[in-house]
Amino acid sequence: GSVCCWDVRKFEGGGCYWKFVAHEFGGCSDIAYNPNVPGMLATCAIDKTVVLWDTLHATSKPDQRPVRVGSKAMNVGQLFSVSFYPSSTSACLLACGGGGGELD
Repeated sequence: GSVCCWDVRKFEGGGCYWKFVAHEFGGCSDIAYNPNVPGMLATCAIDKTVVLWDTLHATSKPDQRPVRVGSKAMNVGQLFSVSFYPSSTSACLLACGGGGGELD
């Protein structure tokens, strides 16, 4: 599944600012920006993985797309939701919900 970033100030006439394939199998179910770590994006998919991306220096140039920094199979089935904990004291906590009947 692809993720596309739009500049809403140019939404009517502009194109996608940057775009990348986040998950090869089954599309991208959800995305979340970390409110406390600039540029940290998480994606999840029905391929049962969460992938972390660095978008801080991403631009519309082909060689400056978001950079994949890690991925993890979450062992909770197909993933439908991902979210970062909003507190700055726990800036790197992430939760995801999947179809396996558990929350990780």
